[in-house]
Amino acid sequence: MSKIDRNFKSFKKQFHFLSSRKFIALPHRGAHFFSKNNANKYLENTHSAFSKARDLGFTHIETDVHASKDSISYIIHDPTLKRLTGDDVALKDLTSKDIEKIRLKGSHLIPKLEETLEEFPSTYFNIDAKSWKVVEPLADVINKTKTFNRICIASFNDQRISHIRNLIKGSICFSAGTLKSLSIMISLRLGVISDIDVPCLELPLFYKGIDNVWSHKRELKENLSWYNYVKGFNNQDNIHFKTEKTRQQLVKNSAIVEFIDAFEGEGIMIAHSSKNIESFDENVTHMEIHPSLILGIMANQIIFPEHNPYPRNAFSCSQAKQGVSLYHSNYRNRIDKTALFLN
Repeated sequence: MSKIDRNFKSFKKQFHFLSSRKFIALPHRGAHFFSKNNANKYLENTHSAFSKARDLGFTHIETDVHASKDSISYIIHDPTLKRLTGDDVALKDLTSKDIEKIRLKGSHLIPKLEETLEEFPSTYFNIDAKSWKVVEPLADVINKTKTFNRICIASFNDQRISHIRNLIKGSICFSAGTLKSLSIMISLRLGVISDIDVPCLELPLFYKGIDNVWSHKRELKENLSWYNYVKGFNNQDNIHFKTEKTRQQLVKNSAIVEFIDAFEGEGIMIAHSSKNIESFDENVTHMEIHPSLILGIMANQIIFPEHNPYPRNAFSCSQAKQGVSLYHSNYRNRIDKTALFLN
């Protein structure tokens, strides 16, 4: 049994949210998709949608929360009311008294999180914290209702998830944010990860019409070639950037490993490993395959550099690199600003 499998079993014992032995289905924002003749009968993120989901046999529900001006947690997906009422006003600018007067499509109320947890005492909720303003109100409700066992904290932002967990006075299930999930997915595909330190990963099968890496390349896992790692999938030679479809195909068939030279590295943020990656923000776009590779594919050591003047050290680095090898075998096809090599 791998360490990942052992960790997964450990997570199932640690978090009651994952204790089910069966596949867990979570209706997105309740069973609002079930409305056929009356689109507003089971409006998303309302008690009617949650009740319908419960009646259909769902034990877990995905939902979202925002906070009012007076820091009350409300269940709603969008930051504004424009899509549901036509009013272009942010929930964070309204007090709880204002929100209680609002009726959504189909005369639905915007439910409070605390009241929802009381109304559905046996239902598990995967709660997406949609903003930083809701972090403390959400933690307060969970602490007050002591619903640690039936909640999983989610967010696109890893730092937000970490902050909520620090505020909650009990063990609670949580999922990885976007950056952490991406890091794990890439590391698994490269085979350089032996452990997953989060209990849940929320991954879409498709994103903006493009197959997710799990759905369209998973079957290639055991037959990956060096070509796949460094150049990608399918033939990408002689393509022209003329259509959006072409650009989507490039993303879909992109390579697993991207070579970043010194000049490119100066303009991007690169994580050295997946450890504590929640401390990085969304500006981090790349991750080292392994921390030991942070120096690149070649490293040069100058003995006692403190006893030499700086120009000599600098020239030594440049000349030694030329003497060792070509910096890249595809230098003729690259667009580097500077290239140093010997003929």
